[in-house]
Amino acid sequence: MHVAIEQTAPRRRRIVQPAPAREMFTDRLLSLRRPHDSQSLFLGRIGLRRQQLVNWRRDEDRLGYPGTNVKTVMRIAEDLNVNPQWLLFGTGPQWAEPD
Repeated sequence: MHVAIEQTAPRRRRIVQPAPAREMFTDRLLSLRRPHDSQSLFLGRIGLRRQQLVNWRRDEDRLGYPGTNVKTVMRIAEDLNVNPQWLLFGTGPQWAEPD
């Protein structure tokens, strides 16, 4: 018995490149931490609890933005002397303009 095997073109594998990681609000916030500060010390210094950061990260993963209000972002930006637009959206200059 003779069986014919049909040759087909080899399957092409498509390489899927992962999307570049977007830097999020919490990433930018933690990037402002002094090298010797622990995360807890840094958060305490700007009046935040660790659980708030955890909740914001969860919201960013799920919604694409942190579940915080403008008043909190403005207070953090003022405490750290950074541009609130950069802190929240990653646009504009990082540091606040001097008055």
